[in-house]
Amino acid sequence: MPDTPSLSRLVRDYLAQQSGQALKPWQIAEGVSARLDGRHVGVGAGTNICLYEAAQGRLVRVDPAPMTFAHLTRADSDAGPQ
Repeated sequence: MPDTPSLSRLVRDYLAQQSGQALKPWQIAEGVSARLDGRHVGVGAGTNICLYEAAQGRLVRVDPAPMTFAHLTRADSDAGPQ
């Protein structure tokens, strides 16, 4: 059985490849789903993963309404808590 990355990892990798873009959860779910050979990632799952990863400091929640997320850049991590 191949070693499949976690959904969290897939979301982080997808956002890293979209560097500099803030995406809505449905865009992230759609983009990740397109890479999974027919498997579907729901918007709810994408939203939950993004919220969790942002709380862990691995993604940036760019805007609460409409909710958008982006990959954590070096400048984001250097800025520290605000």
